[in-house]
Amino acid sequence: MAERIAAETEVGVGCGHGGKGGGDIALADGRFEEAVRAFGRARDARRTAFDRNPASMAAARDLGETLASLGAVALRIGRVEVALRHLEENLALHAAMAERPGAAGAALRGHASALDRLANAQLASGNSTAALATFERSLAIRTALGERDPEGPTTLDELADAHEQLAS
Repeated sequence: MAERIAAETEVGVGCGHGGKGGGDIALADGRFEEAVRAFGRARDARRTAFDRNPASMAAARDLGETLASLGAVALRIGRVEVALRHLEENLALHAAMAERPGAAGAALRGHASALDRLANAQLASGNSTAALATFERSLAIRTALGERDPEGPTTLDELADAHEQLAS
């Protein structure tokens, strides 16, 4: 189980802007402490950008993704409590974006993904009860998205993934 969680946390997490940065490269090379430092510097810069413009969805998303990267690295190197802190902050940002009036499906998907990341860390910490509740919250969001666009391929794939998370 721990191996699966570690593998999932290193896939699909990047520096938040669509490109590969120093943290991503260090992570891919297995240089975890260097990745932590690089993502930490990115987090500080992104937090500054977000603090300057908290209404910016892009700034919030980028900060959230960098926090997710920090959480993934922390989880990978066994710093579960640190991972939980980063992933809880990531979730708070994504939840706030999803609650904004007129939030698009992408904001809701981001919220569900943040819940999945946190649930994986909760599972790694041994708190399966919290992980199950968090996965169920993610499933509820994905189900609501599915009701909006029941034939959408992304929606169907995400619903299948959410059900698989609950089964594992």
